[in-house]
This record gives sequence, C-alpha cells and structure tokens, in this order.
Amino acid sequence: MSGPAKHLGPGERELAREKIIDTLWALQQKRGWISDEDVKVAGAQCGLTPVEVDEIATFYNLLLRRPAGRTPIFVCDSISCELNGARDLIAKLCERLGVKPGEVTADGAHAVLPIVCLGHCERAPCLLAGETIHGPCATDADGAGRVLKEIADGAGAPRRER
Repeated sequence: MSGPAKHLGPGERELAREKIIDTLWALQQKRGWISDEDVKVAGAQCGLTPVEVDEIATFYNLLLRRPAGRTPIFVCDSISCELNGARDLIAKLCERLGVKPGEVTADGAHAVLPIVCLGHCERAPCLLAGETIHGPCATDADGAGRVLKEIADGAGAPRRER
C-alpha cells in the first residue's frame, strides 16, 4: 500500500480527501464511471495517491468503478425494500432487460445494481435511475415494465421523487 502524498501538510490531507469525492463525481458524470485513468487524474488534482483515491472510490456505492450503462438502475435491497419485494423487483427488471444484476444491457442503456440503502424506506421497494427516485415499485412483470417506461421517459431528469 502506498503512503500518503508527501507534499500535503497537516489538515491538508483531510481537505484533499473531502475534495476527492466532488472530483470523482465530476469525472463520473463525463464518462458514466470512473476508470483507472480517472483515478490517477483525480489523485493528481487532489494530492492523493491512486491507491488512496481507489479506496475512496470503492467505498462509496454511487461511485462506479466499471461501466454501468448510460442510466444505471440502483435497486435498494436494504431490509425495508427486501421485505417489500426488492429481490423480485431486481429479478423482473433483469428479466425485462435481458441481463443479470451488474451486467450492462446490449444497447448500453442500463445495468441493474443492488445497492445497500437509498434512504427512502417509506417508499419500499424503491430504486434510483439517473437522478430520480422511483417507488414504491410494483414487483411483478407489469410493474417492472411500467418503471422501465418511467425511467425511459425521465432519464437524466433532475433529482426528484416519482
């Protein structure tokens, strides 16, 4: 494991670690995910080693270290969503899209990604697509089709609840 970048003084390391999230998010917005090259660029901008940047990038589950489609579909699988059918929702979405969880659709549009928590337990089961929260979502095939149509109609829309 690499040591810290030597040119940062006390307190500057913490500021660099705070800045790196915004830097990584901006890089992800351009490509849709964070490549190894992006990790190096972000580290250089913030004075952190690539190892330090990768540790941070892999800790936050909305920072993607591999391609996940133009509009990833994050399906909450925390306890509230699980008890309300998240597993069925994931299965039906994957079936409709012709992928397994984590795989990108043939057209490059989506990947279905289970995620630990979206913070909308009152709307279980829910998902995040683009910047839009959807939920509660029906967990049958028709419900999966409806939410996929909503996603197609509102992909990339500003964060809002549906």
